[in-house]
Amino acid sequence: MEIDNLIMKILNKNFLIATWLILCAVILRIVFNKLQWWNFSPITAMALFAGYAYTNKRFSFLIPIAAMLLSDLYLGLHSGMIIVYTAIGIVTFIGLFLSGKSIAYIIGGSLVSSGFFYLYTNLVFWYSPELYPISWSGQIQSYLAALPFFKASVVSDLMFTGILFGVYHFIKQRERAPQIL
Repeated sequence: MEIDNLIMKILNKNFLIATWLILCAVILRIVFNKLQWWNFSPITAMALFAGYAYTNKRFSFLIPIAAMLLSDLYLGLHSGMIIVYTAIGIVTFIGLFLSGKSIAYIIGGSLVSSGFFYLYTNLVFWYSPELYPISWSGQIQSYLAALPFFKASVVSDLMFTGILFGVYHFIKQRERAPQIL
């Protein structure tokens, strides 16, 4: 009986809608990467959305990490994966606090997530000293070099956050609307 309940929870409509939207985000990450639109990606928005949309909090964290891993297996594994995956987990955690909040909070959550991801993943002590000196000067160099990528991230995060949250709420509203035949 426990297994039946677990299967029913997994296969509920909200879970399927959220998972479908996240799979679309993974496909877009791969497409934009192949087009060399660096950091124009739905990944941060996907993690924020997962924290918001899944009632089972294990899935909130598992789905974005699994999605990243699947797309990284296709795009290529890299030495910064632990740093990026940790950042994705923290962005998912931010999404947990957005449930039931207004659109202003969701936009703010997207901007905070973009800023956090930029600051965290560009810390110089994550990387070898050959790339940037592990000093205040090296840190500034790292952040300045990453500014063009940050701009693309903010734009894509806001855009994909709007799409993911908007489609999700549109579908949920249609679900609640009375059927007229």
